[in-house]
Formats: sequence, C-alpha cells, structure tokens
Amino acid sequence: RLQTMSDMGTVALTLQDGSVPNVQFCYSSHGFKVPEIAYTSAKLGKQAVAAMLGELVENGMLTGIDAAEAAGLILAGNARELYRLG
Repeated sequence: RLQTMSDMGTVALTLQDGSVPNVQFCYSSHGFKVPEIAYTSAKLGKQAVAAMLGELVENGMLTGIDAAEAAGLILAGNARELYRLG
C-alpha cells in the first residue's frame, strides 16, 4: 500500500519518525497530455524532494546515504516496482 501525500512537510515528518518506510512513497508529477507541464512538474518535484531530504540531513535526522536512497526510491524506484517496469 503506497502513501499518497502532496505535502512535503508531512512526507518529511513521516520519513523522520519511521512510521512509513521509504518503499511506500511514490512521487508523481500529475503531468500528462502537455509535455511542458510534465517536464516542469517533474523538475519542481525533484527540487522539492531534494530540499526536503536535504533539510533532514542538515538536521541530523537522515544520513546523506539514507537521503540518496530515499530519493531514488521516491522519485523512481518505487514506481518501477509498483508498475513492474524492471
């Protein structure tokens, strides 16, 4: 069961307290039909995830390695597994 959260603060708190493992978060830009919207949404989404995880690292709540792993899962890895994309 994947968690759907649009608020990065909520995601950050959930990652921090460990109540939901990284493998249950899946980023979506909700961009479709218009390529420019999909591109812009993905770019802004990556920036938001990076800022959120960077803040957790700065505050000593995650290590850099943990943050990099979480980013990989949230931005791509979990979707690959969910949709069986290999």
